Amino acid sequence: MIKSDIIQIEDLIEKNDLVVPSYQRSYDWKLSEIEEFWNDLEMHYNDKSKRKNNQSSDGTNLFLGTIILYKANDSVYEIVDGQQRITSIFILLIALRSKLSEWIEKKIEVQGYNFSKIRDKFSEYIAYTDSSTGMFESTKLKASKKIANTIEYMCHDNWDGNFLDEYNGINTKKETKIIKPIFEFLCKQLQGIEPKKFKYFMKAILHTKIIRIEINDMEEAFALFERTNARGKDLEVSDLLKNHLFMNWNKKSNLVLEEEWDEISSNSQNQLIRMLKYFYVSQNGYITKSKLYKGFKDLSKEKNVEKLLIDIKRFSEFFDVFMNCDKQKFLEYFLNITLKKNGTYCVDELQIHKIRKSIVGINFFRVTQCYPLIYSFINAFRSLNLSEDYDRKHKVLLNFFLLLENYHFINNFICDRVGNEIEKLYANTCKKFALAKDKKSFLSTYVELFSELKKKLAGREEFTERFTQLNYLDDNTSDFMYIFDKIENTNSKKDVSDAYEFFDIKNPTLRKRYNLEHWLPQNPSQSHNNEMSFVIHNIGNLLVIPSRTNIKLGNKLPKEKFDFLSNDEFYSMPHIKEFFLKYEKNFDNWNKEVIEQRAEELAINSYNRVWNFYVPSY
Repeated sequence: MIKSDIIQIEDLIEKNDLVVPSYQRSYDWKLSEIEEFWNDLEMHYNDKSKRKNNQSSDGTNLFLGTIILYKANDSVYEIVDGQQRITSIFILLIALRSKLSEWIEKKIEVQGYNFSKIRDKFSEYIAYTDSSTGMFESTKLKASKKIANTIEYMCHDNWDGNFLDEYNGINTKKETKIIKPIFEFLCKQLQGIEPKKFKYFMKAILHTKIIRIEINDMEEAFALFERTNARGKDLEVSDLLKNHLFMNWNKKSNLVLEEEWDEISSNSQNQLIRMLKYFYVSQNGYITKSKLYKGFKDLSKEKNVEKLLIDIKRFSEFFDVFMNCDKQKFLEYFLNITLKKNGTYCVDELQIHKIRKSIVGINFFRVTQCYPLIYSFINAFRSLNLSEDYDRKHKVLLNFFLLLENYHFINNFICDRVGNEIEKLYANTCKKFALAKDKKSFLSTYVELFSELKKKLAGREEFTERFTQLNYLDDNTSDFMYIFDKIENTNSKKDVSDAYEFFDIKNPTLRKRYNLEHWLPQNPSQSHNNEMSFVIHNIGNLLVIPSRTNIKLGNKLPKEKFDFLSNDEFYSMPHIKEFFLKYEKNFDNWNKEVIEQRAEELAINSYNRVWNFYVPSY
């Protein structure tokens, strides 16, 4: 049964207990939302004040939209939709109580007002007190879990306005970060309310109208919430899915759905909608955002909601490991994948290090479309027990990640092509990996994928033209650190601990150990002509050297640098050694033509060898 009516906020908060159920997302209003709410409220406050002075006004009340409530019992309502607005109103009521306390303490008196009694009334809106002791008993709003403790101690009648780091033995620092800016903003705005006009502000709040939809059946409440929100913001897809899981959850399950969902959300790196879409694509192929929720509902029918939740959580763990790229967690993740039944591993630590470096590179390019593909590939590798039959010579795992990195470096990072050109190919390949029944079908899908990518790969001429235009700017140092790190370490067989490493977006300390060096200095003793100024920052004039060495070089010219550095330890670095051997004869006359020649040779070497896109045949 559904009942709807139009009521005032005062009726809602005075007569009912309001509960934000556990399946709802946390309170997440930011200052932009609360400012908009305040502006609407202030307009209606001014309107009521003007009417008192017989100025023109339409006399309307503020309208806050529709609130959906599930009637749990005679006086307790669960907020199915509208908790952001209701929670914000409660924070405002607490701020108003603080303002009233301030006036009382300052002994501000206005004819026709009893601020002590008004404050008592606001306290009744906010919380219950024990009738025999007058002490705080409970809040009238049971807020969402992630702010519940902070809202509770704010509701105490003797709260002094200070936020705690801990309440009832629970750390509340994160809650304070959410609530404190909202509360302080409202308190600041209330400074502009004149005591003698306070009743107009009270009416503006308490007479604010809502459409209350009251539902007695929880299943109907969920269904109405879906219909109300299904065409809303992307953020609501996760809410709808969460609600669907709760509605169909087996109460006898050993899993605590709320705890599992919190962990999934935490693993999503604040990209929950994207992560959920990638999970779905990894299992079922391409889908648009508009159809994502329906896809999940269909998926929950094929499996069951508990199995679906377990699968989503497993994907979220993968997502967290790959987004963070923490060395130890990455190592543990891949060792788990590649463990054989006899206790050995099908890849070594050096190969896992190289796989991680490829993911670091892909993340640096800001390419995430390949995440569902990677997960589907890993899942198939694991479920088919391919680690038991792994041929180290062919390096299936390592080559998969290297080829993805190389493709996206060439097409997206250098040639600046749009990333979604391969979205459907990746999605369709996900489904093929998911359906692979044996090693043969797995490797067939593998080869087919990279054969298709080869067709889409930018040609050497296009790559060379774009690569040779790379120029150093103050904010793109990382671009060159990545490029020279890759050049330095391609085909390197050094142990991880012995390799030269210039670039890792998760290890900013590397930037302190190495610098970009302009071989022809930026500020030589004699000024550059216009021609040389144009190429001074070109990649053909750049190297990576240890910071301590960079300091010693100052503004020496190329031949002086070579003489100075011939015995330096960094001479053993492969890309430096190769540079010296190839260009030593040019150091006396390091000019525009030589710089452009080196840039072109770097480009050709990069395309043919460093980021080589060789499609394996298995």
